[in-house]
Amino acid sequence: MTDILSAAPQAFASQAAAPQAFASGHDSADAVRDDAHLLPALWKILLVDDDAPTHQISQIALRQIIFRGRGVHLISAYSAAEARNILAATPDVAVILLDVIMEYDRAGLDLVRQIRQELGQTQVRIVLRSGEPNLSLLQILENYDVTDFVNKSEMNYQNLHHTVIATLHGYFEMVLWHENMRLQQVLRTQNLQAEFQTRIARELRQAQYLQRAILPSDDHIARMSHHYGLNIQAHFEPAAELAGDYWGVHPIDADHVAVILLDVTGHGVGAALANFFLFSHYTHWVAQGVTNPAAILSHMNQAFYQAMKLGSFASGFLLIYDRSTGNFCWSAAASPAALYLGQRKGLGQAGAWLTGDGELLGVRTEANFDVHHGHLQPQDRILLYSDGLLETRPNLARAAATGQDHAARNLLSLAQAWHQSDQPDLSDLVAQALAGETRPLRDDLTVVVLARR
Repeated sequence: MTDILSAAPQAFASQAAAPQAFASGHDSADAVRDDAHLLPALWKILLVDDDAPTHQISQIALRQIIFRGRGVHLISAYSAAEARNILAATPDVAVILLDVIMEYDRAGLDLVRQIRQELGQTQVRIVLRSGEPNLSLLQILENYDVTDFVNKSEMNYQNLHHTVIATLHGYFEMVLWHENMRLQQVLRTQNLQAEFQTRIARELRQAQYLQRAILPSDDHIARMSHHYGLNIQAHFEPAAELAGDYWGVHPIDADHVAVILLDVTGHGVGAALANFFLFSHYTHWVAQGVTNPAAILSHMNQAFYQAMKLGSFASGFLLIYDRSTGNFCWSAAASPAALYLGQRKGLGQAGAWLTGDGELLGVRTEANFDVHHGHLQPQDRILLYSDGLLETRPNLARAAATGQDHAARNLLSLAQAWHQSDQPDLSDLVAQALAGETRPLRDDLTVVVLARR
């Protein structure tokens, strides 16, 4: 439709030389506020009309507008369909001057619904323009999300400028409002995250305290060592806040004492909870006076399998020592072989592996565990450890380079030399075994040494 403006194009051209008359002082480049980062380089204004002269006149009238120190970038579309494609590719249009009647009588009104509902563009301000006198202004403003409706017959150069400036004000306030809402949401999210992190940190500290509480204290180790004629040393080092490893020494009766080492797959809360579960069942059967390590592991496995069907598993080594005879028996659940360190020379006596053929705890309900027997000579030692002692970075790098796993052989050599030294201290052995390793460790590390006095 022909855009009816009360001034001729020549008049627009002559007035365009003085754009400052239509830009208030606070809109100058010198007065842009700290929210300038929210402003585009140019305000994008989309002219949608099927009448070419209307585009020409509007271009002349609007191209000199300055608002908040920014000029305008005018984009033309000659149909509602073309405008929709432009908007889909240009989501930061500030103002749309939209003709109502184009391809058909309601093309502009239908485009408004598409912009708001289909494209989801709620910030862009829309000014409807029409030369049709029978359109109801009130009905349009009530039923369509538009900023203004103007009659082309009443639109002149000055009115067009004022309309666009006022609409840019509305667009900018809308941008500020959305930015404020976004910042408030960011702040709420940050506060929630901070509260969540605080709660998690508090709960982790509580879990760490509980995990430390079930580990043997120095006083407990000293009492067990004195009563059962042993010298017990231990090194426990988690790789994360909560460990998947656990070790304990518990009296069964006056002559028998149980020493256990467990390693649950993974780290963190899940592994710690699994350890609490296994600990409770282990201590229950020890308190019943059971001296068969295979029977205890079997009971633990059945309960663990029923409770942990989501894929949590654990390895374990359980040794029971009889102080009256010096004999001991053990059962293993897919754990690293313990190491017997004797005083006599020769690999068979000075270093022997205490292996076991049992399955991982939690794999299936009916698992078999063998019982093995040995005798602990005075001054001999038994070394129990989790796989964190073998899976150090230097050992893994060496295995990757050579294709062979030398970790166990290296441990045997280190342990034999340590065992033969004067007054061997466990910390020295751990330091040698972890030479070249960095903290935090790749895996939890637990080492326990039993020596008969």
